[in-house]
Amino acid sequence: VNGYERLQIETGSSVLVVGAGSVGLLWNNMVKHSCTSSLCQVDVVEQRVEIAKGIGADAVELIGNPDLNRDFEKKYKDGFDIVIDCTGEAEGVKWGLNKVRPGGKFMIFGVCNHDAKVEISPFELLWNEISIITAKMPPKTLDKAVRLIESGIINTNEIVTGQYGLKDVESCINKFRSSRESEVKMMINPTLG
Repeated sequence: VNGYERLQIETGSSVLVVGAGSVGLLWNNMVKHSCTSSLCQVDVVEQRVEIAKGIGADAVELIGNPDLNRDFEKKYKDGFDIVIDCTGEAEGVKWGLNKVRPGGKFMIFGVCNHDAKVEISPFELLWNEISIITAKMPPKTLDKAVRLIESGIINTNEIVTGQYGLKDVESCINKFRSSRESEVKMMINPTLG
């Protein structure tokens, strides 16, 4: 919610969300309810790209190898007004920053390791008037986030890919470790048997 408010999405903007994990899918839900002209979402995991399409992205693309990346570059050569990185990886930040069109905005929302570094060109940022925005989760947005879920704007049914009871905590953790790419968000629900 804080990131969305800081981003100030303008009507008619084209938006690229980099990453379709749980955070990227939350952004998908928020952006699709804005007055954007288009929402494209990318990921390196095919199952996540399919979920992104199912919950609202106008276009989804599988990236991650040179051929797929080259195809993406050709298809979207003009870039995007807004690019939101949800990967939490330095490579994702670098990749996404290169997709912002002149005058656009780039949001770093995924949490990278504290020692991650990305090389940028201050001249290119200046020349192209690209704004870089960051956001974290401040405590004053929780009420708004709950209301978004209650209203159905945030579709948690599509994002939570597995629910487990308290007796299944160990198997849930093991599944998360072994199937991290196919599982988006796993939840421990104490009301389940």
